[in-house]
Amino acid sequence: MELQGQQAMHVILQTIRNARDILSPAASTDAVLLSLSTIDTATTPTIFTMNGESISIQEGVSAQKLLTSPRVRISQLTFFNLSKQNTFGAVRVRFTVTHINPGESNEYNYQSTFYGSASLRQ
Repeated sequence: MELQGQQAMHVILQTIRNARDILSPAASTDAVLLSLSTIDTATTPTIFTMNGESISIQEGVSAQKLLTSPRVRISQLTFFNLSKQNTFGAVRVRFTVTHINPGESNEYNYQSTFYGSASLRQ
C-alpha cells in the first residue's frame, strides 16, 4: 500500500516538473483536478483527478488510466497551485491512501497521507 502512494506521487510530481504550464487550478487555489499543458501537443492537456476511489491520469485525448490499484482507496486528493507572478509555477499535492480491508481485521487497517510538491522546470 505504501508503494502505491509513492508510485502515484512520483508520476504526478515528475509530470508537473516536465510540464509547460499549469492550466488548472488557478494560482493560489486548490482543486481535486490538476490540468497541465505539456511540451507534446498529443499529451495536452494532461489531467490528474479522482476516478471512483483511485487517482487517474488522462493525456490528451487518450483514455483515462488508473495510477492506483483497486486494492487501495484514495481520498482527500488536493492539488494546490503555489504559483506566484513571474515564476514558472509550482503545485503541492496531497492524498490519503487506505488499505481496503474487506475482513475488517484490525491488523490490516492501515492508511497513510502523502504530501509532495514540484516546480515546473522550463
